[in-house]
Amino acid sequence: MQVDFIIVGQGLAGINLAHHLWQKQYSYIAFTNPNQLSATQAAAGIIHPITGRRLVKSWMFDEAYPYALATYQSMAQKFGVTLFKPLSIVEIFTSVKHRNDWYMRSSDADINYLIESEINEPLSGVIMPLGGIQLKATGYLQTTDMIKSAISSTSVRQQVFDFKQLHFKNDQIIYQDITASYIVFCDGCDATNNPFINTLPFQLSKGEIIEVYCEHLHSSYILNRNNFVLPISDNLFKVGATYQWQYLNNQPSIEARMHLAQMLKQITHLPFEITNHWAAIRPTIKDRRPVVRWQQKNVGIINGLGTKGVLLAPLMARQLIDNLPAN
Repeated sequence: MQVDFIIVGQGLAGINLAHHLWQKQYSYIAFTNPNQLSATQAAAGIIHPITGRRLVKSWMFDEAYPYALATYQSMAQKFGVTLFKPLSIVEIFTSVKHRNDWYMRSSDADINYLIESEINEPLSGVIMPLGGIQLKATGYLQTTDMIKSAISSTSVRQQVFDFKQLHFKNDQIIYQDITASYIVFCDGCDATNNPFINTLPFQLSKGEIIEVYCEHLHSSYILNRNNFVLPISDNLFKVGATYQWQYLNNQPSIEARMHLAQMLKQITHLPFEITNHWAAIRPTIKDRRPVVRWQQKNVGIINGLGTKGVLLAPLMARQLIDNLPAN
């Protein structure tokens, strides 16, 4: 079988790359590991425009956000499902200093346009004695629906990629029954075992999220108070996320479950029941910037998207294709 591209990985990076290749009428075969829960599958998929304790705008936000919305809308039309749901985030003030910091930053033109309004009225079931602030340009990607739609394609093979079967001959890439002009690795944390890119400066972290059932909790916003509470359906919410840099595995831990439950109790006084729990490894790079490049003439990389993957993946995929080397 002759194709233009082989894609290794079908998380955020791989799916966005496949969609851009489809738009440009390139042919491809993608591989996804069916035995591992990816960071994309476990993620809440939230886009947040402001980050960090210093309350700065997310890196490349002004360019990446409108491009991400257009890409996910195009992808949703192709798959016939709704993928991105706009939903305001309410940052809950945790202290007078926290509130004052937001007020000071809200006068800055760099982020002022991302702020909708102050929230002073109580929200159903939410503990917020100091109020909060509502942000614009926010929402979440339904990552599970995106992955299910993507891997149902005949162009995706659900099998572990075997590097022993990968060969290069006369500027062509040969793998099993496939001959391709290019191969792009979008393999997330699996890249630590990838002989082409295992020297990348990864700083992997384990993240865990719980799903809870909670009646009467306000569901018109994503709530954020150190951790997020994301409404996903009637009385169901995702709560997260944790960060752990040791003992990295995909197994949900009792410690994280208890920690997230305790964090939720700081946001609501309402009773809740934990109905699900996920854990996965984030492919984060030490400087928190993604790696998007052609490693050699016909070997590309998109990796290290970290917690901003939903925002950055579409633009990173476009940039890789825009800089396609001649072959």
